[in-house]
Amino acid sequence: THRAGGVAGLKRVRHAARLAQLVMEQTDHSLLVGEGALQFARAQGFPEENLLTDKSRKIWLYWKQSLSTRHDWLPPPIERLDPAVVEFFRLQDDHNPPVSPPPSQGGAGGGSQVSSGGASPPSGDPANYPRSEADQVVSRPSGTIHCAGLDGAGNISCVTTTSGLAFKLPGRVGDSAVIGAGLYVDNDFGSCGSTGRGEANLRNVSSHLVVELMRQGASPAEAGMEALRRISRQTREPHLLRADGRPNFGLKLYILSRTGEHAGVSLWGPAEYAVCDGDGARRVPCESLFQRG
Repeated sequence: THRAGGVAGLKRVRHAARLAQLVMEQTDHSLLVGEGALQFARAQGFPEENLLTDKSRKIWLYWKQSLSTRHDWLPPPIERLDPAVVEFFRLQDDHNPPVSPPPSQGGAGGGSQVSSGGASPPSGDPANYPRSEADQVVSRPSGTIHCAGLDGAGNISCVTTTSGLAFKLPGRVGDSAVIGAGLYVDNDFGSCGSTGRGEANLRNVSSHLVVELMRQGASPAEAGMEALRRISRQTREPHLLRADGRPNFGLKLYILSRTGEHAGVSLWGPAEYAVCDGDGARRVPCESLFQRG
């Protein structure tokens, strides 16, 4: 049907994907944001609730306490921290995460190549630098979900839902609700959705790109890998690059064709995605542009 709906900047409403479906079905709009999305949720009878868990609150508080030396927050003694905080930041006695051993040739993905704790970077091949504290926190397999489905008549639908980037600026909108970036469907050819760094996806309109490449004859895997190569080439900001010039963030694309062919591709491997079809539910390896050590 080529219809779409999305919500972004939504507060206090648990089922954002269901609300996005109602935007598609019951309005002439494709995207509602912020207070407007909340008003629409109220009109539809969605309950409002506090979605901040105590675990998340403690993690946020420690992030505020340890963010910078340029404010008056002080981190508490590590023995007084909740175990969830210690686990999330992988803290040691000095409030720093452990330094990973140098990876094998090709390096580790997901973080800038400087050592943690303010120490000087090691000498030698930059690709062998240990991962930073940011990598320890950001490369976690949680947060965003994309799901695509194909019915018996060959119709495709998909959804992407997320709680957003951790510690983001207020008002930041990622790619998940943006049609063409976080997800895109052309029922004649296929669908694509994404998890990972939303800004990279927005700047490259990756999901739309993948489906257009499939329209031109590429397989799901070929289209996905070409999109990742483009993202890698277009990533030029120094703070987003490792010392070896590769992107320091993660991004995955999940692709489904109208014929049922599927692929998952990832900037950094090893990675996998979940599939459920006539052969049952299983995990399938992603094809990756770069490999961690």
